[in-house]
Amino acid sequence: MENLEKIKAAKEYIDQLARGIDPISGRKIPDHDTVNQVSIVRCLYFVSETLEKVIQNGGTEKKKGKRPFTITQEQLQNYRVSASALTISNIVKRMNDLSNDENMKKLNFRQITDYLIEKGFLAEIELPDGKHTRRSTKAGEEIGISTEMRTSMQGRDYLAVTYDSEAQRFILDNMEEILQKRN
Repeated sequence: MENLEKIKAAKEYIDQLARGIDPISGRKIPDHDTVNQVSIVRCLYFVSETLEKVIQNGGTEKKKGKRPFTITQEQLQNYRVSASALTISNIVKRMNDLSNDENMKKLNFRQITDYLIEKGFLAEIELPDGKHTRRSTKAGEEIGISTEMRTSMQGRDYLAVTYDSEAQRFILDNMEEILQKRN
């Protein structure tokens, strides 16, 4: 018997014991028997719930980590390209909303920006304070990536990298390759 089958059989035995039934004979266990004490019955139900989780995880004790982000061509076709320029965070949020699966990791903006840096559309630069940021290159500007001045909620001005409709389409068209370059 394979492990998963053994676990299922063990769970069934535990469930029967918790209900006060002898799993071998199928007869009711006398009320005064140790197995019918409240603390033992609670423990048996706890073990049963734990075994159910193991069964749901395919026979492993720990839940497997989430699957890497994926998105189908059909889901990508549902992406609504914005006429106004968006930040990468907005683009990633829209894609995560399209591929809403609780067992999958969320798309991270770095997967896209790292790809764009590798392809020469973005450059990472060091600011005078030692922090790093990204800026569009000439090639990036040609596909619709630009930088615009914005004001934060705290009233501070900053430069934001934005992606017009053409840049958004470029990202959509290259998602398969972007997702192959996982961090």
